Amino acid sequence: MLRASLPSPKSGATSPKGAGPSRSTNLAAPLAEVRGYIDQLRQFDITGKQAPVAEQDARWQRSMVDVQNTLEPGLKLKVFDLSDTESSSFKEAVSHTRQGEKWRALLNIDRGFGAGIPKHVVAVEVSGKKGAPSVVAIDSLWACAETSRILPKALEGTHASLELINTGMQKGPVGCAVFALEVAKEMLHSGKAMEKMHSKNGKGEDLNDQGIRFAVKNGKQSLPPAFFKHTTSKNVLDDLPQETRRHVEQHFTEHLKERQDARGKTIAYSNSIEMARIRMMEQVLEAAGSRASE
Repeated sequence: MLRASLPSPKSGATSPKGAGPSRSTNLAAPLAEVRGYIDQLRQFDITGKQAPVAEQDARWQRSMVDVQNTLEPGLKLKVFDLSDTESSSFKEAVSHTRQGEKWRALLNIDRGFGAGIPKHVVAVEVSGKKGAPSVVAIDSLWACAETSRILPKALEGTHASLELINTGMQKGPVGCAVFALEVAKEMLHSGKAMEKMHSKNGKGEDLNDQGIRFAVKNGKQSLPPAFFKHTTSKNVLDDLPQETRRHVEQHFTEHLKERQDARGKTIAYSNSIEMARIRMMEQVLEAAGSRASE
């Protein structure tokens, strides 16, 4: 049975008058919110408009993670918040990773845009190796300055090896939370490729100012094709290596749609990641519905 924790109802949502604190009552407002959000996502897909999903992705992130951990028991997915001043929980988890242990996480990275602005989300896999842990991070953006600054700083004192892989598969300004969740799942499914990356991680790299071995890689050259299946932009697809593009092209074509950009120009894009978001929210709805009926 699917299970998911749900955030508290948004302010203004109330229980029926006289209702007691039953589980079904407590979940009624969040369930209605999930249904409303799914309907909104479907409507945006029909009209070809880009849904303003960043705030909602942040709101439902832990619910989506709960469900995916249930569906994929080997995922072992955690969530951490990182900023220039706070990274202690993530650092502690990495430091305590035993040899042979492996887990994944979504890192909510504060880009310094102010309170209320959703954070950038990056997927990482941590592998316990003899001597020091290995951390492989895959970013859906291309060369995000905050990721390359804050993530190495967060690992200071762990003696970890860090490989940051940029992909550029996310072309628009929003959507990183679901991109990262899909990447984390692919990390699990591409176990042999990930193990190869961990085995090479840190080799030939000098210690940086944080006392870790840190390298930045081009994902187009180093990742298996499956990591690029949610690529949104035709331009990014065309820039992939031939073998990767050959594997991704059919999936891209199956999800090919058009929308108008801010200047009124028609652009071709894949709605694959948008469909993934709808599927995940439907799974959250199913899980929450199961809890409400208990």
